[in-house]
Amino acid sequence: MVAMRTASPRSPSRTRERILDASLALFNESGAPNITTNHIADAAGISPGNLYYHFRHKEDIVMALYGRYETALNGVLDSGQDAQDAVSDLWLLVHLAFEVIQDFRFIHRDLSDLSAAYPALRARFQRSVEAGIARTSAYCLALARAGALDASPEEAHALATNISLVTTYWLNLQALRHASRGGLAPPDDDTISEGVFQVLSLITPYLRGAMREDFRRIALRYLPPPSDRGDCSKPTA
Repeated sequence: MVAMRTASPRSPSRTRERILDASLALFNESGAPNITTNHIADAAGISPGNLYYHFRHKEDIVMALYGRYETALNGVLDSGQDAQDAVSDLWLLVHLAFEVIQDFRFIHRDLSDLSAAYPALRARFQRSVEAGIARTSAYCLALARAGALDASPEEAHALATNISLVTTYWLNLQALRHASRGGLAPPDDDTISEGVFQVLSLITPYLRGAMREDFRRIALRYLPPPSDRGDCSKPTA
């Protein structure tokens, strides 16, 4: 009887995933522009030559991670298509979308640098943004037709665009606000929660009846106390 061979811990697929996991952690912590393939090989516990076998260039790693990001984000957005008239689910979609952004925060935080360095990523991100706006606009229109949202088609599209604007550049904005502290401030749970609050605050004025107050209460749960928001959130004289 011939014994079946099992996958080795050092199999190509596992090594490839380990490289991507190590890259994601390094990119999130230090910024993709500051990380080299030698850094990644060291973090993954492999030789630079082994890394080169799986990924010829750092761009290949970035694009593979972007593929992970797209899959995760599309999974969240697709989950809302079965209940497009349920405004109560909208806050959860926003929450889950920001969880994906947190997991792949280097993409949003380093977007300008990555777009300039990798035209293929820029093109994919642009397509993703346009698709996201169209999908969110359709969602908002469905809510309006169901009587849950008080918005014209033009307002629904503007709301979808503004939601995309905040979600795309929220971490960029926070990095800019924290720049005076020296280096990148890690986008911790409070930073992500504040991003959720910003998006929910865009939606709340368009809601009707008791749902508006319910949504406002939900939104406020994401806003940390003023003492926990950092110096950048305090008004200046």
